[in-house]
Amino acid sequence: MNETHVTVLGYAGTNPVLSKSGKPYATFRLGSIRRTRRDGDWLDSPTAWYTVKAWGALAENVAESIRKSDPVLVAGVIVPEVWNDRIDLTLHATAVGPNLATGTARFAKVDRRQAADEAAAGALSGASGAGGAVAADPAGPALAERDPAEPEDDPFTAQEPAEPPF
Repeated sequence: MNETHVTVLGYAGTNPVLSKSGKPYATFRLGSIRRTRRDGDWLDSPTAWYTVKAWGALAENVAESIRKSDPVLVAGVIVPEVWNDRIDLTLHATAVGPNLATGTARFAKVDRRQAADEAAAGALSGASGAGGAVAADPAGPALAERDPAEPEDDPFTAQEPAEPPF
């Protein structure tokens, strides 16, 4: 099957919407404008709008990280979706990130195993409490931020690794 792989630079037009029925799924709109300079003036082309779709861990990370008006880069596959009498271009994302040409970002690795273990432990301890209900953490999955004082945890910064980290 032929697929069109692209990377689109633009701005999030909506906040991502995350659905957790089954495999996590997130969607948001992405607007991209081409700017050209003519006779000393900047001219904007019409905005190209894409519906971005992501699944699994990428969907959860997008929902926690991207907000409306954020400058983003989205890599993925263009998939035409037919709706009655029109065709919409949908971007099935394989990677989403901030556009660092317009700002800075700090990466935080998500440790979903730790979050699942904590949720399971909370469910067990909460089962004997008020009807077994456990309140969800509004902050989302636990984030394990990298401590620069502990470089031995990062296999890519080790001085002389015995074997490749992958």
